[in-house]
Amino acid sequence: MDDWLRKQIEEVCLHPTGSLLRQQGMNRLLIKLQQLPGLYKSYHLDDLEALNETWERVSKNICENFQQMGDSLEESLTKWINADLYKRRKRFLSPIVDPNCISLDQPRNFSEAGEQRTRLDMLASEGFEAPFLDEIESQIQQAQERKFKRIALRLKDYIDQDPLGRLQGCHPDTYPKCTCQALSQRRGLKEPPDEFHEIASDWNMPISTLTNHWYGRCRTLLKKIAKELGYEKDKLS
Repeated sequence: MDDWLRKQIEEVCLHPTGSLLRQQGMNRLLIKLQQLPGLYKSYHLDDLEALNETWERVSKNICENFQQMGDSLEESLTKWINADLYKRRKRFLSPIVDPNCISLDQPRNFSEAGEQRTRLDMLASEGFEAPFLDEIESQIQQAQERKFKRIALRLKDYIDQDPLGRLQGCHPDTYPKCTCQALSQRRGLKEPPDEFHEIASDWNMPISTLTNHWYGRCRTLLKKIAKELGYEKDKLS
């Protein structure tokens, strides 16, 4: 594996950026890199977006920025890719703090005895018990989950039937097989989803064209359809 990887990287870096030969060599290299045994894998959509960004950075920077550390080229590449992916995931998955959200655990003031009191302490002293709050939160979560499941089933039926032809009609000009309907069935409805390199190989197309179409057009269209079906959040999960 090390010999093949080294030879393929050298071949890629021989050709100028943007050339057809470099793109073809990079596609072959990316297919192998995606199969590295120590590579972090996840099927969460946010992780997939982060991974897509990482592959783009690998394509652009492997010739200039990658340096082998240690005896194994395969292990060095795995660590390099995982390190970049960790940075992408940290940005995608970092919690967003709502400035209007009030924490019940935040210290509010001091009691007469000099002890810190939280908002939850103050609510409890006024008759609001923590179990009551937990029960309300649980009921809200259950209702949201039931609603999400109903919409998810409706979205699955919509993808399979595509009544208006919106998903079938959305594809790259030169790759008519790569419709948003077919991609959604292979990426969104299968468990686990098909890997991008498998789909690109089946449809004989560059993996970059495939991923750009999925993230740039198909997911945007699916979000719009999901909202029309009643999904209120801005991001599918």
